[in-house]
Amino acid sequence: MVGTPLREGFMNNYKLIIENSNDLIAILDERFNHEYVNNYYTDILGYKKKELIGKPPALYVHPDDSRLARRTTLRGVNEGEAITELRYLSKNGKTYWFELKGKFFKTDDGKRKSVIISRDITDRKIAEKILKQSEEKYRLLVKNSPYAILLLSNQGIVLDCNPETYNITLYKKEEFTGKNFSELEIFNDINSLKKQYKQLPEFSEKLKQSSMEFQIYRKDGKKIWVEIAIIAFQKNNQTFYQTILKDISEQKKREKLQKEFSKELEKKVKKRTKKLGRTLKTQKLYMEEIEKASQFKSEFMAKMSHELRTPLNSIMGFTDLLLGESYGKLNETQKDYLSDIHSSANNLFNLVSSILDISKIDSGKMEIQVSKFFIKNLVNNVISNFESDLKEKNIKISLHGFDENKKILADPLKLKSIFYNLINNAIKFTVEGRIDIFFEEDDYFWKFKVKDTGIGIANEDFDKVFKEFKKIDNLYINNEEGSGLGLALTKKLVNLHGGKIWFESKKQIGTTFIFTIPNIQKIEQGKMINDFLGTLS
Repeated sequence: MVGTPLREGFMNNYKLIIENSNDLIAILDERFNHEYVNNYYTDILGYKKKELIGKPPALYVHPDDSRLARRTTLRGVNEGEAITELRYLSKNGKTYWFELKGKFFKTDDGKRKSVIISRDITDRKIAEKILKQSEEKYRLLVKNSPYAILLLSNQGIVLDCNPETYNITLYKKEEFTGKNFSELEIFNDINSLKKQYKQLPEFSEKLKQSSMEFQIYRKDGKKIWVEIAIIAFQKNNQTFYQTILKDISEQKKREKLQKEFSKELEKKVKKRTKKLGRTLKTQKLYMEEIEKASQFKSEFMAKMSHELRTPLNSIMGFTDLLLGESYGKLNETQKDYLSDIHSSANNLFNLVSSILDISKIDSGKMEIQVSKFFIKNLVNNVISNFESDLKEKNIKISLHGFDENKKILADPLKLKSIFYNLINNAIKFTVEGRIDIFFEEDDYFWKFKVKDTGIGIANEDFDKVFKEFKKIDNLYINNEEGSGLGLALTKKLVNLHGGKIWFESKKQIGTTFIFTIPNIQKIEQGKMINDFLGTLS
């Protein structure tokens, strides 16, 4: 019996290890009820040992995983062991992921038992889910990208490409995959690209600094310009290359037209400069005075922007915070006073902004930033600013002729300002009724109309409409509101686009403001450039 104390000591140590293990360890009897559980069941699942002894694992197995648990048990009985991943629910309802390993055996007296060891893999599962979501987002971005995207192996073999690749090259996916990128038919005789692609890692590194432009051949034989960028990345210890092709054919056409236009314009300007040279000598002093005035105006604008707009932003920001009751409840009087302060500060901010915008336009310091955008989305975005005003005055507003997918080329921020001022003006002069906004397109212009059923404009007030600081007196509106600059600024913004604006109005019937914006894409391709050049001669 000398070995008995030793054996008991060993068993005690073994039990100590099991009890303090960071894995769930359980012994199930032949009816698959808990015969033993270690301390970790209490630590992580919140069950006391006596709550589990004699009860099956179904007590804490997630309901959605119960069938999987039964199948795993059956497999373990048949094969002697089983491994799976299951969700367990803690006593307070929190979900954990566990990797479960079961060993099924018979005791010396023939009873069937099983040892179940469950390891917490919750963090791993969360990481896998995040990774999967990230990969799904990436696949969605690639699929819907407006650029052709090709996945290349380390040797430059095309492994995959997105749908836009066909739209740009007219080659189907199966015509590209499996081939070396530099040997694709789109490159034809472009030897310089082929040579560079033989050194793919160095070429990729070069394109990290800047993209490159090439002419490629579509399947129909047409040559188009593309911008190529290559990004190297690692996955599973392998290097891959993501190659992006952007069709810049239209951009190249514009650049060519612009170059031709600039060359012709330069000739005209030189001719005019000679004629103006003599006159400019006599105007030197006058120009110096203008320069001083312009400098003073710029300094004034900068000071005005800093001294007025900055504190106004603070006033509006803090009144917003107070009105939101971030620092405590307000009574009705306090709310009214704060609302008046915020409204007055906002009106003053808009006045200062309008004055600065008009000054910038007059001094030639404001430029249009042209981009393509969905015109209907822009107009709806502006309308959303007036929802409460429209509801309060019971005014219905409708769009006509706007296509969901119609894009135009203009300065979106300035066009927003134009629509904002026109819709605001229509609401101001309409007591109850409707506002209709129309969109039309002809060969060279986009035409917009903002029509209201308001009080209209009297003939004697027509000349005030687009003048700065001129306001039309009316019994139906508060003449203290508004700066008298909205329509003046609107006209200048339309003119900045090269467009025109006018209005039609009848007293007590309503007013329609109409403005046009040049369709730059068509003008660049058509006779308008030649017509314009003709005006310089």
